[in-house]
Amino acid sequence: MVQEQGRKLWLMLAVCIYLNLLDLLATLSFCQSWGWELELNPVMRYFFTIDPLLGAFIKMAAVLLFVIAVQYAAYEHFVRVYRGTFFVTFIYTSLFGWHMLNWGINY
Repeated sequence: MVQEQGRKLWLMLAVCIYLNLLDLLATLSFCQSWGWELELNPVMRYFFTIDPLLGAFIKMAAVLLFVIAVQYAAYEHFVRVYRGTFFVTFIYTSLFGWHMLNWGINY
């Protein structure tokens, strides 16, 4: 049972990395076409307006730090980490749906 939940946790982490990459590509595509003021996250908007490569680096670094933190925290607090990762995966999935909706409307 624990081994199965561990596999699900690793799958959710992989999905988070994948959806973060898709979010990054969608953000870069959409904002380069329509303007950086469309980025809803004010922190990422700041970094993307300085340099899109810097914004991309920070976005990918944040998700990788999340994955590393989850790995270390899972040893002692597996249930909390599992629930938190499920929540983050849900947020990324919703964000991906938002990007798909905007893409369908604007293109």
